[in-house]
Amino acid sequence: MIARREGRYPYFAFGSNLDVRQMVRRCPGASLLGNATLQRYRLSFAGHSVTRSGGVATLVKGSRRAFTVGALYGLTREHIDALDAAEGHPWYYSRETVVVHTHGALVEAYTYILDEPSNRPSLDYTEQIARGYLAHGLDPAHLLAAVDRVVKS
Repeated sequence: MIARREGRYPYFAFGSNLDVRQMVRRCPGASLLGNATLQRYRLSFAGHSVTRSGGVATLVKGSRRAFTVGALYGLTREHIDALDAAEGHPWYYSRETVVVHTHGALVEAYTYILDEPSNRPSLDYTEQIARGYLAHGLDPAHLLAAVDRVVKS
């Protein structure tokens, strides 16, 4: 179990949970701790979501140079339970512990990973994630490269 920081559990969002409106609905009162980077993992899309009309965001172990950008939130136990339900944990996504870089520090955080064959995301879902990237000041080129990799595979 992850050690709580300031009474909250760190959570690394890299997909649709970057969408501020979605996080407010799922985890009202969650605190944004800032942007973060996860080394040695790359953003990808996998599985098939009927509600998302295609593949959904996940993380895949990559090379030493691979990385994924996202946002770090501070969540309560109730928030974690709500995200578990929203992400279909443990039946669909699995909740994993990762170490992210943020503000010059290493932080252990929860995240959700889907271990399924790759699949293209829908345009609507990709646009939702892109809005999250822009809201957090992240470079959407990272997202577009991930979509491109899945489309070409």
